[in-house]
Amino acid sequence: ADLLMMAPYVLRFRHVLDPRQCALVRRHILDAVTYFDDTHAKGRTRVGARALIGVLRPRYRMQNERQLSLYFPEPPPVLDELYQKVGKLLAVHPSNIEAIYHLYAPGALPANIHMDNFNKFLFPHRYASVSMFFDDNEDGGTVFPLVNMGPPPPRGQMSVAWEGWEVEDWHRLINETRMQVDDDGFAFRRVDRDEANDFRRRTLSQAVAMCRGGRAAQGPVVPEMGTAYMW
Repeated sequence: ADLLMMAPYVLRFRHVLDPRQCALVRRHILDAVTYFDDTHAKGRTRVGARALIGVLRPRYRMQNERQLSLYFPEPPPVLDELYQKVGKLLAVHPSNIEAIYHLYAPGALPANIHMDNFNKFLFPHRYASVSMFFDDNEDGGTVFPLVNMGPPPPRGQMSVAWEGWEVEDWHRLINETRMQVDDDGFAFRRVDRDEANDFRRRTLSQAVAMCRGGRAAQGPVVPEMGTAYMW
């Protein structure tokens, strides 16, 4: 593994899947999108969708009009093999891996951001996130708008990552609410475009700007076929 960053720790694992396996994963996801509305109950399932009928059919969630998320309750063999490999990298059982596949329309920009990797409703609690790439697209990396990636910017161009008091206050708010029954920490870890808090809204704006900036602004987690990143 390559250690790319220490705050937070970001590790890169190359050659987790070979090009053939990556192509198989892309094919499964493409089939899931192509036959999005095919159901056996409607009696009009196309031939190519037969492999997606029943328990093999993924579950869908439209995050917005330009982003689709998929989850496979019964993963096909190539995905099961991927979970086995990622489990070995993280020293966890594959059944403890929550795998979500995100598809974005060309040029799509994030409509929201998530600022941590835990979920108080899941047990065991999450302790790491992994991004796995199946192609070498120009952009599409995972951005870290609150990480100091270099020297302070010129006065008047301050990055949100250098507003330490705001970052610490946000971190405290998330930690104090995540285990309280009557308080939903999720409300503080997700930021949408209509966010009322000025700092969190500016953090989303900076994340969008980093996505627009291509690979140079998105490093160190950038698309690389067959490569997994953990943080």
